[in-house]
Amino acid sequence: MTFAGGTAEKSRIFHEHAQDNVYFPSHKTSAGYEHIDEDIKLMAEMDFKMYWLSIAWTRIFLNGDETQPNQAGLDYYRHVFEFCRKYDIEPLVTISHYEIPYYLSK
Repeated sequence: MTFAGGTAEKSRIFHEHAQDNVYFPSHKTSAGYEHIDEDIKLMAEMDFKMYWLSIAWTRIFLNGDETQPNQAGLDYYRHVFEFCRKYDIEPLVTISHYEIPYYLSK
């Protein structure tokens, strides 16, 4: 399930699965997840000293009813933190995030 931000003119859109050729605000955005290494390198080139990011708990607990965290999600954030460290960029982490797992939204 993907939640997309709504506005006063257009309500929130819900999708059970990703849809081809459907872009923000429905669910596809800048592909930062896929380009995180490149983005951190660019930040270093611009002499950034800090990267503010949120930990999406939907990446750690995908549905909200798991008893164990999603290892791939934990590995992703570990990679981001290590890559930041490699370029002397301090991660500033927001623990709370606006996404909620689908199971909890029902």
